[in-house]
Amino acid sequence: MGPTTVTLVRHLAVSSEVEGRCYGQRLDPGLADDAAPPAPQLSALAQVAVRRTSPAARAQATAALIDGGPWTEDAAWAERDFGEWEGRRWDACWADVPAAALDSAEAYLGFDPPGAERYDAVAVRVSGALDALAAGRHLIITHAGPIRAALSATCGWGPDQVFAATIGHGGVVVLNHGQDGWTARIGLPGTGDREEHPNPAKGPT
Repeated sequence: MGPTTVTLVRHLAVSSEVEGRCYGQRLDPGLADDAAPPAPQLSALAQVAVRRTSPAARAQATAALIDGGPWTEDAAWAERDFGEWEGRRWDACWADVPAAALDSAEAYLGFDPPGAERYDAVAVRVSGALDALAAGRHLIITHAGPIRAALSATCGWGPDQVFAATIGHGGVVVLNHGQDGWTARIGLPGTGDREEHPNPAKGPT
């Protein structure tokens, strides 16, 4: 892979009707009426980048606010299917998790809600999508789960590190691949957000 920049954007804030509830693939809320707009730099990037979006309505609505032109729908960037948890309140979901699975981020990733997509399956599809990217600039509207999986796949971040990263609604992670491997930035360049320098050369080459 030649020089490549992958800008991953989490969808904007969703309707308050699902506040405090689990949603992934089965429950797909619309955007909040008062959702903060996307970062203006993304509209300029959309003019020169290969553009993809998760199939979710909330991701596609975010993409349309960035640029009204065509976007390629890519299921590899869908949020995790949380199975029977979807639509339930998070406090009720957490009550179902065995105590041992709450000991660490790694232990939690080994637990799957009933009927849910396995977390490692999310990691495999995201890693495959990254492997398939051509060199150049890419702009992808997605979700927190796939963004965390991408950080792990490209930069070798472990569970504790990826879950410690703050990826709010409208949040941006920029992955850069050069001759020394991958680096990741939380936030757009020039915005004062911190830049991470994880293990290089992990993931697609």
